[in-house]
Amino acid sequence: MSHTTRFAPSPTGKLHIGSVRSALFCYLLSKKSGGKYILRIEDTDQARSTKLFEESILDWFQWMGLDRDGWPGKHTGEEPYYQMERLELYNQYVQRLLESGDAYYARESSEELDAMRDAMNKQKKPFHYREIEYSSEQLEQFKQEWRKPVIRFKVPTQESVTFDDRVKGETTFQMKQFGDFVIVKGDGIPTYHFAVVVDDIEMNITDVIRGEDHLTNTAKHIVLFNAFGHALPRFGHLPLLMNNSGKKMSKRDDPADVWLVLVDQFRDEGFLPGAILNFIALLGRNPGTDREFFTLEELVEEFDMSRVQKSNAVYDYKRALWFNSEWIKRMPDEEFVTTIKDFLFLNGDEGRKEIIEQIDQDYRMKLAPYIKVRMQTLKQFKDHCKYFFTRPASVDPELVNKQKMKITDELVHGFLPDCIDVLEHLTDAQRTEEYIKEELVSFIQAKDLKNGQVLRPLRAILTNVQASPGAFEMMYVLGKEESLVRLKEYGN
Repeated sequence: MSHTTRFAPSPTGKLHIGSVRSALFCYLLSKKSGGKYILRIEDTDQARSTKLFEESILDWFQWMGLDRDGWPGKHTGEEPYYQMERLELYNQYVQRLLESGDAYYARESSEELDAMRDAMNKQKKPFHYREIEYSSEQLEQFKQEWRKPVIRFKVPTQESVTFDDRVKGETTFQMKQFGDFVIVKGDGIPTYHFAVVVDDIEMNITDVIRGEDHLTNTAKHIVLFNAFGHALPRFGHLPLLMNNSGKKMSKRDDPADVWLVLVDQFRDEGFLPGAILNFIALLGRNPGTDREFFTLEELVEEFDMSRVQKSNAVYDYKRALWFNSEWIKRMPDEEFVTTIKDFLFLNGDEGRKEIIEQIDQDYRMKLAPYIKVRMQTLKQFKDHCKYFFTRPASVDPELVNKQKMKITDELVHGFLPDCIDVLEHLTDAQRTEEYIKEELVSFIQAKDLKNGQVLRPLRAILTNVQASPGAFEMMYVLGKEESLVRLKEYGN
């Protein structure tokens, strides 16, 4: 059986990682079955919806490489994917409910509704709005006041709603716990609860996958589906994502509790799309094996909703970093260099991009394996790899000297001339990392020194940073001439 799923974000803010997980699971479920995956925009919140956020959503889909079978801007003659372009359709459905008695006009002001809530609160009872029969005098008064009525759905309070959730299992709601809810606002624009059901009916959505925070909403949606006599889609509610404090993740979280909540932050920090998809796909879901790395195509192939866990998932930023670092390491060298150039360009680092473009391709390919293994994000390239391209203006003595290892400035200046002499006599054929290592180890043994007493200061002189590839690697990547220049400058 093929599945038709949809991801229906509201363009009122940037995408949160929880929403991205819902979008990805919808994608995997539909593609696994050979079905359709639809992106539509829920833009009925006109006060907060913006074109900027919509463009950000569409841009994210392109960056992640998630294909869609229907989306805004796809000119195929199919139905529009914006809710505000479907108002006439919603009105037709509303009229059906009004005619069947399943919906009615309500005319209370917000102040009157607040008073009704307060009255129930004083009685320590929940407030559930029910239809009010207005007198002719009240109706005339409302008319004089130019009140704009809302339309509410009449909840079948005598019924219970039971459905088989893909994640939670059998779930039941007693509808008497719900008040009659608004389906069309006073301005004539439908609410989320109404529009989403009509859209799912019209687009033949077979499966609705979303976060657990929508679980209660599902009861409202089911009674609407029933009122229209339409078969229910299969629902699946994903476990919540929790921060390190055990609270539901939010884009308003304190940075101390969670970092990188918005998808744009991942991209700006230099995460790779494949790594993020892989990381998110395993949040609250067990693939059934010890395997941890999957391409998007492999995620589709192995996806199974039955492996989504019921318990909440903890978002671990360190694990996201680990996934990204491993993904970087696995990139082919040529792809890595191109990706770095693109990242620096997109983030406005023209200076470093220019440096990369000026060096020849052989050098770029030569240094790639040594950079990849040290980076967790592409952004770290700026600070951790500058020594491959720019000669240190000076060297911090504290990086060279180490009292515990008996490394002193006198010791370094004592062996440095002989070390330079070893490098100067290397032939072109001997300029391999293995040969350089062999020569330096022999040199250290001849001087009756320990490896760290020589290799630590050499690495510091060549890079002027605390952490970098070792002395052998640096000399090989920089080459004989550049290595000698840096060592001689320090020795003078």
